[in-house]
This record gives sequence, structure tokens and C-alpha cells, in this order.
Amino acid sequence: MIDILLRPFRRWIAAAAACVALLAACGGGAPADTARPQAAASVQTAAASPTQLLTPYVLYNWAVTAYPALFPYCPPLSGGWLCDPDKATGPYVYRYYSKSHNYLGAAGRDIYLLGPASGGSIRYVGNIGQFACNVNASACGTSTETAAPLFMLDSANGEISVFRQPNPESGKALVGATFMLGTALGSGLAYDGTNDRLFVPAWGGQVLVLDQASTLSGNVAAARTIQPAGLSVNGFSDIFYDKANDVLYAHGSRTYDDVIAVFNHASTRSGSGAPDRLITWANHFNAFTIDATRSIGYVATDYNISAIDNFSVANGAVQASRTFTSYPVDPELYFIPSSIAVDPARDRLYVGVVDGGVHVLSGASTASGTAHLAAFAGLDNLRKLTFDPVNDRLYLSAYRDAYVVNGASTMASGAVADSAQKLIGATGMSIAGFASATTQ
Repeated sequence: MIDILLRPFRRWIAAAAACVALLAACGGGAPADTARPQAAASVQTAAASPTQLLTPYVLYNWAVTAYPALFPYCPPLSGGWLCDPDKATGPYVYRYYSKSHNYLGAAGRDIYLLGPASGGSIRYVGNIGQFACNVNASACGTSTETAAPLFMLDSANGEISVFRQPNPESGKALVGATFMLGTALGSGLAYDGTNDRLFVPAWGGQVLVLDQASTLSGNVAAARTIQPAGLSVNGFSDIFYDKANDVLYAHGSRTYDDVIAVFNHASTRSGSGAPDRLITWANHFNAFTIDATRSIGYVATDYNISAIDNFSVANGAVQASRTFTSYPVDPELYFIPSSIAVDPARDRLYVGVVDGGVHVLSGASTASGTAHLAAFAGLDNLRKLTFDPVNDRLYLSAYRDAYVVNGASTMASGAVADSAQKLIGATGMSIAGFASATTQ
């Protein structure tokens, strides 16, 4: 990859051209140098549902099964830590397979091999999209790319993927480049499409600000950080960006309470300093969202949801203006909301419930007591809901899988709607927030 990665392999003098050819056979060819080909042949095949998420992490996992001699499995270390985790150096996100001393790396969407299997030199083995048929034959084709980026956070691996299709095509492979920030990340993302700027909550009580976000690959550093001085939180878990007013809200936990730090002028904010407001909640809560149109904050705690009026000026300790709950889909389960998203135009609230599907509430701004939320069942392990009000689209994250629901406002009680497009990730992924130019 770069010179520092080449040093351990100077002593290997025997090339393994057959191994390179074997890998290249599924990837579309292996030039003798590191130059990127001008064009790569696309794979044409009939579409099938669901859609395969194809990122470097997914490809590296697939290689363990497809070519165990080149990329052998390494059992997890004590404590469940990965033996061969993904890492990043320069423009590359790579994995070192310690039992064979081979590397696979991705620079953007181009895949490279380094190690004994390549004779100790970097070899290009194809564009990641060319591996779609091999990774998942039922999702063999690749989605038509557009200029609009879609960001997806894999919090288990600390990776953020950049896709070019916010509305994936059913049955295709959704191909993404990946970048890493070198620190533990929260679950939410916020994107300012006008300025190609991504906000990412992170460990250490900071929000990382990434400029030219749609072009990032490999190991990246934040253009700047936003960090509240003297605020004792281990990290920010979620954020909400009020694009119209350039105000950023960041949620973190302290020993006895939870806080939402509010930063005005977020697009130019930098460094450590006191937040413009600090909203404190007496207990810990699971998630929050904001109806900026009505200035209502929604906080999801165990067993209920609280609404706080005049949220755009709230400061200090706040209490609920109204509290409401609902019945679980299954009477044997509890109503424990794990994530919430709001549709301001329709005054609707989407609530992800642990092992209880999605609940949908109309008239959210006046809800109180026991509200009868229509249940959209069949989805478990929901972690994060992200709503796109411009396209009436809901992104649902459920560990290794995710769902894209178009026409979200038409959701009704019952099974998963036909409009829900399932995105399949890989074992070991923990998909969290999505962000695009039109998501909240």
C-alpha cells in the first residue's frame, strides 16, 4: 500500500502469480502495477431482492471463506476482540490476515493485494463492484450510481461507508467506499449537503466535522472538532443538526444524568468551548429527536417518550411537557423505544422498539398518556431510525441489516410493507445511522 506497509515484505522474494490470478479471476483482472485501470467491466445480471451492502469490510469477510489459504480465518481474541480487524493508513482501508501475512486493501472502490500472494508488491485485483456476484450471487448487479451520497455508519468497526445511491435498487449490490476516523464513534450522523460536510459524534465528548465528506477514503482526520469545555461525558452518542438555523445538538451521558449540548453556528464552530446551551435531563435516555418546525424535542426513555416544548430555547434542567407510551406488538414484550425520528410536515413520530418493530404515531405534537401507535411489525433489533422528509423515506438500522422504506407515511399496522427494501450487511457489522443531503 504505502511504503510503511511494504517493509515487512521486502524479504519475500518468491512471487505467487497463480494466487494473484486466482483472486483476479473473480475480480476482473490483475494489472502488474498499482495503477488504476481507466475502466472496469460492469457485471450484468438479473436483479433479485434483497440488496447486498458491499463495502471493504464485507469483501474482506467473504475472502476468508472464498480463499482460506490466502486469507485464513483468525479466531477472535479474548474479550471478543477481532483477531484481524480492519485498519486504515493513508488512502487505504485494509485488513492484515496474520496467519498468511497477506493484506487486502481498498483505496476508494479499488481493491489491492499485498504480501506473499503478490510477490511482495502491491497488485490491483479489481473494483469492489466486480466482486458482487461472488459475494452474493442473488444480488449480482450493482446499483446505478448517482451524484448524491448516502453515508452509513458501522459502529462496531468504526467505519463510515459512502454510497452513491440514496434510494438503492432492489436486488442489486450497493457498493460503497469506506473511511475510518481512528476513534470510537456514536450511532448518529448528520450531513450538510450544500457544503459536503459530515458531522459525526465520537468518543471523548466531541463531534468530528469532516469537509469534502463524499470524497473521503482510508484513514482520515477531522477538519475540525466541536467539543464542550468542562463537560464530563465519555462521548457523544447521537446528534441532530438543524440545517435551517445551523444549530447542532449532541447527546451524551454523565454519571447521573444525560445532557444535550447545543452549538450555534455549527458550520464554522471549532475547538473547545462552552456550548451555547446545555439541556440536562434528570435520568439517562435512549434517543432523542427534534421537530424544529414546532420547536418540540422528543426524548425516548425506557417505557415512554417525553415531549419538551420550546426546545429551541431550552436551557438547563428540563422536564417533560407531555409523556406518552404505547402497547408493544407482542403482549409478552415491553414498549422500550430504542430510536425515534420525526416527520414534521405530517406531525408523525416513528419509534423503533427493542424487538417490537416500528411504531408510528400521528398527531405527535399533542400526544399524551397512552397513545395507540400503529405498529409496523416484523423488524427486530432496531438500533437507529433516520428519516428523510423530502423523499418520505425511512432508514431502519438493525445490526447487520438495514431497511429503506419509501412512502413511509403510508405505513400501517401489520407485516413489513412491500415498500421496505432490505439491505444485507455482513456478520460482525453493527449498522447505525444513515445520512444524506435530505435526512434530518
